Amino acid sequence: MTETPDQRAEEAELDALFAAARAHPPVPPEALMARVADAATAEAAARRTAAPVALRPRGLRMVVAGLGGWPGLAGLATAAAAGIVIGVAVPETLHLLEVGAGFGYDLSGFQPGYGVFLGEEG
Repeated sequence: MTETPDQRAEEAELDALFAAARAHPPVPPEALMARVADAATAEAAARRTAAPVALRPRGLRMVVAGLGGWPGLAGLATAAAAGIVIGVAVPETLHLLEVGAGFGYDLSGFQPGYGVFLGEEG
């Protein structure tokens, strides 16, 4: 890109201003520096005296932690709900599957006999 003479003059003026600013850096007042140092000293002393306290879980938090956290508690709740559903819904049909009840499943009832292939009903 080409520069025009006006742009070069502006850059030269800016360079002179920046050089003057670098020659005399601003100095903060002593009162400000003293206040900052006092605040830093007070904060450091407060952090040294207050040690973090490790809290032990109590009550429900202890139970949840003992069961493996919330995922473990969710699995336990799911198993309990399934047990209640099975316990309520299945007893009516459970006696059909008992040994010696006179009812059983046999795979031969599901397999077609040879009569099906000969045109007989079977």
